[in-house]
Amino acid sequence: MKNSIKILIISLFAFTTYAQQATEIHPRYIKLPRYYGNSDILNKIPAPIKGMQVYNEGTESIWFYNGTTWQDMTALLGAIGSFENTVTTSTTPALSAFTYGLGHAFHASSINPSSTNPTISATSDGLGNVAFFRSNKTDATSSTVYAIQEGLGIASESIVNNVLSVSPAVNGVSFGAGNAANFQISNLTNTSSALYAATNGLGNAANFVNNGITSTEPTVFATSIGMSPAARFTLSNISNPSDVITAVTSGTGVAGYFQISNASNTSNAIQTSTNGTGRAAHFVVNNLTNTNYALSSVHTGLGRAADFGILNVSSVEAVLNASTNGLGIGGQFSLTNASNPSSALTANSVGSGKSISAVNSGSGPAGEFSILNVANGAVSLTAKTQGTGRALLAEIDNTSSSSTAFLASTLGTGKAIDAYNESVSQATIKATNDTYLGNSIELSGGIKVSGSNKAAFKITTITGPGGNTSSNSVLIPNTSTANNVNDILLVTHNYSPTNTYLNKAFGVYWDISDLAWRIYLEDLSVMPNNITFNVLVIKQ
Repeated sequence: MKNSIKILIISLFAFTTYAQQATEIHPRYIKLPRYYGNSDILNKIPAPIKGMQVYNEGTESIWFYNGTTWQDMTALLGAIGSFENTVTTSTTPALSAFTYGLGHAFHASSINPSSTNPTISATSDGLGNVAFFRSNKTDATSSTVYAIQEGLGIASESIVNNVLSVSPAVNGVSFGAGNAANFQISNLTNTSSALYAATNGLGNAANFVNNGITSTEPTVFATSIGMSPAARFTLSNISNPSDVITAVTSGTGVAGYFQISNASNTSNAIQTSTNGTGRAAHFVVNNLTNTNYALSSVHTGLGRAADFGILNVSSVEAVLNASTNGLGIGGQFSLTNASNPSSALTANSVGSGKSISAVNSGSGPAGEFSILNVANGAVSLTAKTQGTGRALLAEIDNTSSSSTAFLASTLGTGKAIDAYNESVSQATIKATNDTYLGNSIELSGGIKVSGSNKAAFKITTITGPGGNTSSNSVLIPNTSTANNVNDILLVTHNYSPTNTYLNKAFGVYWDISDLAWRIYLEDLSVMPNNITFNVLVIKQ
């Protein structure tokens, strides 16, 4: 301290040549030349002399020229003041600052641009808080602690250096109705995170806990008023096999809930995508006694409950793949609305492939369609096409298989197969045997023809005016199925209806004048009256 006083006295006499105002020596104090700041000192004293001292109004301290640079005397002399409370049982603060004005009760500044030390350093060797800040005004809206950084560093940093400590570095507690912590970026061009949590250890980077057992609010609530996501979770380590998001609940509610509240929003409530080779989404139920679905999709609106699509035109994979290692069904589609006339499952394809492909590598059927409602009059399976291909194809590729490619059976009173065709040129049912050696159709039981235009029918001769005979023949109307010259007709005499014998040979021919088939007597005798013939028409 004595050396500092000597430097001060010497500088009083060496300074008068350069000062913008003279040094004033009073009986009770010495008044040094005053400058507004460092730049003012450098401008007004271009050639300082070692030992000069001035008062820096910017730092509110005395500055000393050491022959090379100007230095703050506060840094040279140590702390300006020290506050100590040596009573070990005292609960009174060592320093208490009050103000009744509008300024700060306590203000600390570090002016030295080269200083790396804290402006305020608080240390505790006891069990209490190192620092305690409190706002007693109940209607105050200002921050209890307010930290501003004008430079490039962090405005506030909290560190736990004890590697054995399990306490948080920052702990925010609120007994009021507001947030325990609020992180906000006010700079509209800032692309950084408002809250950034990182860990180099084995624990969670962030852990959010809601201890209110009756609370219905989310533990984490993220809101975005701008165009960016409300929350984003990323794994930057390419070798990390962990989940980006893990949601676990020990209660009775859902582990994750995604909702769009904007009624005009056309985006997905949840979207998963991957640039890798794994699944974009994977749903697992690990409870072996759980009978619920691993994935349940519900829609209360007019749209689809689920929509699966492959946008890659080169992909040969299935849009939806359902598999089970258990004893249940790999996939189930149900309509629980009894008045719903729609399909439980509709498959559409605008390409050249199949709309539905069912494959079974086991011993069970590849597909099964059942109606369990005994009062249901609908069809179990309906196959329709508006194209030029088949509506249904049943095929066995295994050459050693002796099973039926298509089997239809019924335990009821209806038909096992009912086939319709509105085409005038194509067959309703076509059976082909490519070997030309085997049977195309094998029937066990009788053949029944029905409808208004039967392939098998009876015709009875009526002679005289208005009849259907002419000389030795009877006309088969071309309104029947026998209406083409390429038809094949099988005709037999039927004795039963009229108990009339026909001991004559007969045949059929195409009448080009009537464009109809006729049955004629081979001996050219007149066709008798009231003779009945059975006719079977085979179309070509």
